[in-house]
Amino acid sequence: MLKRYALDPDVVADGMAFAAFVGGLGVEHGRLMAEFPRTWIRMAFERARSIPSMRQQKRAEILLERLRTEAQLKCRAGLEFDGEEPWLTNAECHVDEFDAVIHPDDAEPSIVSERLYPATSLLEDQSYWQVNRHENFTAKAGVYLGLLEPLACLRSSVSIMDPYFEPRRDEFVKGLSEIVSLVKTPRSVVVHASAEPRDGAPTESSAQWEDVCREHLGALVDADTNLTIVRWLRGASGSRPHARWLVTPVGGVFLDRGFALDNRGNAVTLMDAVEAARLWEAYGTAPFASNEFELREIVPITTSLSSSSATVRELSG
Repeated sequence: MLKRYALDPDVVADGMAFAAFVGGLGVEHGRLMAEFPRTWIRMAFERARSIPSMRQQKRAEILLERLRTEAQLKCRAGLEFDGEEPWLTNAECHVDEFDAVIHPDDAEPSIVSERLYPATSLLEDQSYWQVNRHENFTAKAGVYLGLLEPLACLRSSVSIMDPYFEPRRDEFVKGLSEIVSLVKTPRSVVVHASAEPRDGAPTESSAQWEDVCREHLGALVDADTNLTIVRWLRGASGSRPHARWLVTPVGGVFLDRGFALDNRGNAVTLMDAVEAARLWEAYGTAPFASNEFELREIVPITTSLSSSSATVRELSG
């Protein structure tokens, strides 16, 4: 669903191929450029300045500025790089870590790999550039580690909406635990749920809900993890929380059946950038800017029992 690509900095000199590469990137498209090495942007700018044509040089620098400033286009590779060796030699050592390694047409790889491609291949319909924006899966243990890791690890903050989230049920706690483990530290995870009555049962009071959350979710919290549970009531229009999703500051996904690990069929779909940005602004971090629903309470799950109790009492009156 999310693919990672390594690009030789020398490819910036190939105007058409580089434009096609940058234009196809983005979390919403399922494609990210791996910053390999961490100094990739600097290396690429240096290469761009050596392009003879000032017009082509300017175009390359504009595209590089996009890569430098737009976080949804790239991710850290976190792989060793020997500065004494050529870029392609380094990439060949880690070729299996990328969905494709793209090099200048005149470069000669020293190994044979189905993941090595010349830059002009970006102008063709190549399988390595094709992405499934929608995937069906079975919600079993370990599934989120593969599906959501490339997205969740991009940032240290994640917000989740699952209206039916129930901390008493192991399948929800296990699903949340997997997602929490994916977020880079120090991490902040917000879970949004519905406070609307279910099956005729009365809604739990804020104090009861806090006790349940603290009892069943406290094990997910440590010195590097902030976990917050938020409940919502139906809004002024009568609408109630329904959609299930995960968003970060750089993109998100929809989950058809939520995040419980219940061995049932489920499906995940990449969210378009505009909707992901809207949801993050409304639900990413407190104070929440949503006007769709009525806020019931915010429960921080912390290692300090007194701090979480004080917050709930303040919101619930």
